[in-house]
Amino acid sequence: TPLSFLPNYAEAYSNMGGSLKDKGLLDEALDAFKKSILLKPDYAEAHNNMSLTLQEMGEYEEAILSCKQALSINPDYALPYTNMGVSLNHQGKTEASIEAYNKSISLNPDYPETHKNLGLALLQTGRIKEGLEEYEWRWQTSVFLPNRRHFSQPIWDGKLNLKDKTIFIWCEQGIGDTMNWSSCLSRLTSRAKHVILECQKKLVPLLSRSFPNVEVKAQDRSLDADRDDFDLHLPMGSLYKHFIDEIMENDKCDAYLVPDPARVKFWRKRLKSVGKGPYIGVCWKSSVVSAYRLQHYPPISDWSPVFTTPDVTFINLQYTDYADDIVKVQDEFGVTIHNFDDLDQYDDIDDVAALTAALDMVVSTKVTPPFISSAVGTSTKIANWRQSSYNNILTNPVTSSYDMFDRETWEKWDNVFNLIAKDIIEFKKYSIVEAIPSGIIKGNQILTNYVKSLSLIFNKEGAKQIGGFGSIGSMFSNTWDWQRFWAMTALLSIILAFMNILPIPALDGGHVMFLIYEMIAGKPPTDRFLTRAQVVGMVLLFSLLIYANGMDLYRFISG
Repeated sequence: TPLSFLPNYAEAYSNMGGSLKDKGLLDEALDAFKKSILLKPDYAEAHNNMSLTLQEMGEYEEAILSCKQALSINPDYALPYTNMGVSLNHQGKTEASIEAYNKSISLNPDYPETHKNLGLALLQTGRIKEGLEEYEWRWQTSVFLPNRRHFSQPIWDGKLNLKDKTIFIWCEQGIGDTMNWSSCLSRLTSRAKHVILECQKKLVPLLSRSFPNVEVKAQDRSLDADRDDFDLHLPMGSLYKHFIDEIMENDKCDAYLVPDPARVKFWRKRLKSVGKGPYIGVCWKSSVVSAYRLQHYPPISDWSPVFTTPDVTFINLQYTDYADDIVKVQDEFGVTIHNFDDLDQYDDIDDVAALTAALDMVVSTKVTPPFISSAVGTSTKIANWRQSSYNNILTNPVTSSYDMFDRETWEKWDNVFNLIAKDIIEFKKYSIVEAIPSGIIKGNQILTNYVKSLSLIFNKEGAKQIGGFGSIGSMFSNTWDWQRFWAMTALLSIILAFMNILPIPALDGGHVMFLIYEMIAGKPPTDRFLTRAQVVGMVLLFSLLIYANGMDLYRFISG
């Protein structure tokens, strides 16, 4: 029966909300949960389910309030404590989230999702062994259960001697995880008689070359029940649990993936054909899109400090949905991101590894390419959300060639990209002779971008972005940085210089306008006209000043 004929059916609205959330229709899901609660205010499950939607939307404080509402109705309800723990964790309140998870477990000791989340939170706080133990609960969660493989042979407990044994390692998550965790394979080959690895098909060439003592095969589950070519097995995500002491002793290892030398040579030659170095690969978002994942990936416009760094050639490492963003970077910053159409960035991982090895640096959000580039030894800069569940020893790169730049949940991405841009500039050292033309190019880029963006104030959305002294202050770093200070001083000087030549009375541009009139007409404007024009100009300038600072105040009050 359609819901329109069941206006009092609170459970149906709650179920509808759950379905809409699963489809990514978060606003519609939220409306459905609100209708459910309106019909039945003491419906604890609806409050709890609504918290999940709010959490997906990044509204963590509201999500926590929904959890508390559910608990006020039913204090013995375990799930709201679990969901509250997730929101608290994303707010940076990791210890409070652990407390919430433990409370949930005290009410329902057998709920695997809570244990898995607790494991991730413990890893974030440095309680590594406890965290890895709890993370083993992942195999009982609804997401991981279908991916578990079942063999007649036992799983390796990390203690049994492997001297005369063949151990079978199988991939369990994404290709980035497989490459990251393959750093542990050499620890197995030194212990076992033989090591077999089954991984995603597209990783076989790269991993076979990188680990010649490992038998690397494409994943094949069809014969799992009948396999007899190994003695013990282990999913890759459990390697850290058994080797954690060794990993902690050397938490940043050397490069361990070996790209094809001939292809590296090819790409170095190919790169020279598109411009001068340094060559910097860029990647900015995942192929998997959800409201939660989007919090890891700032819009391409936020990369401004990186893309406005002069004398750099940018290379695309984005493997899907990149064409519009490349055009946007060209339009907004006047910068070309070179894309090699003949390279399949999604499936030809072996050649992507060769390309990244030929680059001077890679700048990326936390997606697959930085796991490749750091593992082949290329300097890699990662823009990272600190409170992400994926920010821990299990899911971060392991080599010494990467640097992480963290954004807190409550911060913008500005500081992250400013710091990365600073690293790029330090990587590219300038002589005095080189610095002058590079500075002119940089200034021209800034002025061009400013002129383009100035036109946006004449539309509704652009007008909302205007800011005053508060916005200017927020552009500076939270910590003192001379380079950042002078860069911002130069930026403001260029902006003020341009504004001063606008044909507005009371500015130099207005006076120039009147001089041009005098040259054409052969006589100056009357004093009365000049006085009135001056008043109009001052009114325009003060109105803009009041509006800009008023918008700052409005944004501060409205949060």
